[in-house]
Amino acid sequence: MEQVIVVSRCDMRALCSVRGPLGGDMRALGAGARLLSLRMPGQPQPLHFVVEAKARVKELKTLANSHAQLQGMTDTELFGLAVMQNGEYLFVDLESKLSKYAPKSWRSSHTHGLDANGRPLLELHLVIQFHVESPLLLHDEVGKHLYFLQLLHNLRSRDGLPAEIVLLLIGLALQAKFGDAEAYDDQEYFKLEDYAPSSLTGNWVVEAIRACHQEHRGLSKSDAETRFIREVCLLPDTINSHSQDHDDKDDMFRERANSNVSAVSFHGDGSDPTDNKHNLLSAITFKDTKTLLHLMKTT
Repeated sequence: MEQVIVVSRCDMRALCSVRGPLGGDMRALGAGARLLSLRMPGQPQPLHFVVEAKARVKELKTLANSHAQLQGMTDTELFGLAVMQNGEYLFVDLESKLSKYAPKSWRSSHTHGLDANGRPLLELHLVIQFHVESPLLLHDEVGKHLYFLQLLHNLRSRDGLPAEIVLLLIGLALQAKFGDAEAYDDQEYFKLEDYAPSSLTGNWVVEAIRACHQEHRGLSKSDAETRFIREVCLLPDTINSHSQDHDDKDDMFRERANSNVSAVSFHGDGSDPTDNKHNLLSAITFKDTKTLLHLMKTT
């Protein structure tokens, strides 16, 4: 069963949640109604919205923000709407019509924007558009969790970091997901492809990741997410950064992993937990460092 957010044609701000398969009886929808999918960070199933064919991106963003706020999220301004093209996120212009980013068949009145399999032809993504410099700037658990999931996706889909840093970050991610590793002794409790970039291969990798995970014993799942975000914020690399190149032709913003774009800055007074003396770049903190490095050298 899939979740559909139904928008009143009279009031784009009004919404309610219903559950049911798409592609069923669409006769209840007006001629101008269109369905679209919105994917959230780390969520396997998208949300589905019913909008007017002439609706603008900003109206969908308002609806997405309202939905997120109902879940308890307050940091909605950090996330933007994007379409996926050639493996990259292209941020869409809030003032443009949604139809600008949809295939022509989405505009067809007799399909209500669905393909032959009953799925929306237009899919957008809610992703981080502005990156924070400290997890202290994330004000609620829902927003922090989505932020964590997006950074984990970035870690998994991008290369360039040293292997030991990637392994340590994955260890934190596993603590955030599963809690203490001891509960999963002699079990294959995670899939490598869900956490590691494809370039990280070798028989030693899973054992090394388990060692990194074990180092965080006793750390709560929420604190593990916070620490993961903190460490990524300190990386002078591509996981917590992007540049936006304006494309005048299609009025999109292309996300590329080149330079930092921060929504807000934090200037601590010593209380900020992102103190460099504790970060992954300055020191590898887990006890089995020698074992990890030995495993890496012998592959």
